[in-house]
Amino acid sequence: MGKVSLDNALDRATTRQDDGTGAIPGAAFVAIDTRKGLVYSKASGLRTLRTNGTDFALDGLCFIASMTKLITSIAAMQAVERGLIGLDDDVSNVLHEWKDAQVLDGFDNSGEPMLHKAKNKITLRLLLSHSSGISYDVMDPKLMQWRKSLGQEIMTLCGSIDAGYTVPLVYEPGEGWAYGAGIDWAGRLVERLNGNISLGEYMEK
Repeated sequence: MGKVSLDNALDRATTRQDDGTGAIPGAAFVAIDTRKGLVYSKASGLRTLRTNGTDFALDGLCFIASMTKLITSIAAMQAVERGLIGLDDDVSNVLHEWKDAQVLDGFDNSGEPMLHKAKNKITLRLLLSHSSGISYDVMDPKLMQWRKSLGQEIMTLCGSIDAGYTVPLVYEPGEGWAYGAGIDWAGRLVERLNGNISLGEYMEK
């Protein structure tokens, strides 16, 4: 596919239909060759959902979440490769916060949370595959209600693993799937397995 074809494809993808549907608001596409450097770059569409919004630009700032999940997962697999932990090891041996993990079953008639101690262990494999039972409170109605029962606000975007992601499990580890902070905890695991170096410092090495 040539440059003109890529330009056209990107413009088509970001062109709204007359009814306002059928397109992504905006996007940037960049291709880099390790030998030649930058070989293609183009931005198209708008930065917002408004039809009169600012044009999407190559140097525009955007809020993008979860972009470090991939490299955090790679860092965790490097720990496995180096024999620091196994994929099916109990992570609570390192992540002591999960030693006595609780599963949120629901709420009693007075609105109090009903919890039981998790029977299954949380493993690195489960953290990396979103099957540990750890969910984001902002995405789970039960966790939202749990926060409310404690007089707390939704904490997913608070910027702290301890404050935002230390929550009851929403199912027994390994018995469900929920997009959540498992990979954030895998990042904390990488830090502790590497002498408490920060995850950012580890990634820069």
